[in-house]
Amino acid sequence: MLQDELAHADIHCMNEVIAPLSPRRSEAWAEIYIEGVGTFAGEVVGFDPQHTVVAFADPVSIPSGRAVVLALGVDDEQGQGVSGTSIATLTHADGRCCVAIALNESIDRRTLTTSDERRRKARVPFVTRIEVMAITAKKSGDTNFRCEAYDLSTRGMGAVSHKEIKRASTVLLRFALPPHRGATAQVRASVAYSRALGADLGIQLGFEFERVSASQLLQLNTAINYLSRTAVEQ
Repeated sequence: MLQDELAHADIHCMNEVIAPLSPRRSEAWAEIYIEGVGTFAGEVVGFDPQHTVVAFADPVSIPSGRAVVLALGVDDEQGQGVSGTSIATLTHADGRCCVAIALNESIDRRTLTTSDERRRKARVPFVTRIEVMAITAKKSGDTNFRCEAYDLSTRGMGAVSHKEIKRASTVLLRFALPPHRGATAQVRASVAYSRALGADLGIQLGFEFERVSASQLLQLNTAINYLSRTAVEQ
């Protein structure tokens, strides 16, 4: 149980003393998304495989029993998406407002990743046009351009382009996402690889998303589930 895991008194809830589940040397962060309410960004101050406690710089109002989607990560590492339910509003010893979340999937203590990370990394076929805006580039010749996507996951996407851009460049991607007509995603990413496919065949690009928000993860998961279903039906 959550109360059994909280060993030292740093958080107070309803006059009962509880504490972070496990202190971390690295900075663990979280974004909580609640449909119809909004997104709340904070610091992970405690967790076990089934729960997490998030502290916020400013007071937040998240009622208990609400379904939430979280993006969790450590330092600048890309977050993992996981769903859960808010179970309590707490006050940290330093005065910060905290929310305790019961997770629907187990979380690894060391990496804050879910047990089915392999499934989340799975890519689905996805064909659409991507607008690419170079934020940082390895040479002055890199400019904004368009390319064609061929797959998608919550961690990144693959594309083919006739414009070369160097590995490790940072870009902003904008592309349409199913199932809702007119829905678009705008995601910051880094170029994981850039490979020539041969004469007149273009450049194969691998984009790795950077610190995707909880609402963006929900949007990506919705699109991936839709693409997976339609692929099976065909």
